[in-house]
Amino acid sequence: MGREKFRKLLKEEFERRVSKNSSYSLRAYASFLGVYHGTLSGLISGKRVISDLTLQKLSSKLNVDISDFPTTPKQIGKRKISFTRELIEEDIFQSISSWTYDAILEFSQLSGQQVTALNVANYFSISEDEAEKSIQSLKRLGLLAETSEGLKIQEAKYTTNLQSPDATSQAMRKHQKEILEKSLESIDKHDVSDRHHRSLTFAIKKSDCSKAKKLINQFMEEMNQLLQEDCVDKNFDEIYQLHVGFFPLRNSGIGNS
Repeated sequence: MGREKFRKLLKEEFERRVSKNSSYSLRAYASFLGVYHGTLSGLISGKRVISDLTLQKLSSKLNVDISDFPTTPKQIGKRKISFTRELIEEDIFQSISSWTYDAILEFSQLSGQQVTALNVANYFSISEDEAEKSIQSLKRLGLLAETSEGLKIQEAKYTTNLQSPDATSQAMRKHQKEILEKSLESIDKHDVSDRHHRSLTFAIKKSDCSKAKKLINQFMEEMNQLLQEDCVDKNFDEIYQLHVGFFPLRNSGIGNS
């Protein structure tokens, strides 16, 4: 209920500004709020979920009290989650469970980078043959497509890092193990200024595990909102992996740990 109330406030504030200035645009409103105009359009229309982070950010910009918009806990369903792209189907994921596939999809969003086997191989320090095979697989599945700017991710399609948080399979376990291996490599390869590895050890009640999982899922969603969906200019220049550790996937020399 609180989110719908805030959505209504967003819309009414835009209409109020337009009534004062008929040339006032949604882009101008989005610029004032510090969000991408496409994101704002989705928030107002109800096509995009208003996350806790977005609520806090926009309420501050509009100078309204966030406590005026109480919310109920989010329910993350088995086949739906409020990220930009849809959950990937298991049969497709079986074919592209390696970390390289998702990394290549994100590589296609970097500014000034063309998705070629050579560029991908150099960036991620994999063989050119592996890069080419991965690119062709993504094209066959419709996850990458030719555009006027070269190969680009298809936003309406799927991406491997959005599997249901509670799903598991042989392919998913393989994917998770590879990500952990990349995280270990990063500790030796990347300077500490470019990565963040942290862990906590504490005694808990096992019955609280479900609460912890929900909080982690919410954190992941808000990180996606903060770093990608709310990015206004979309001039991405780096690819990071978030899996307990936060680290770049690019090839790099040895850094300090």
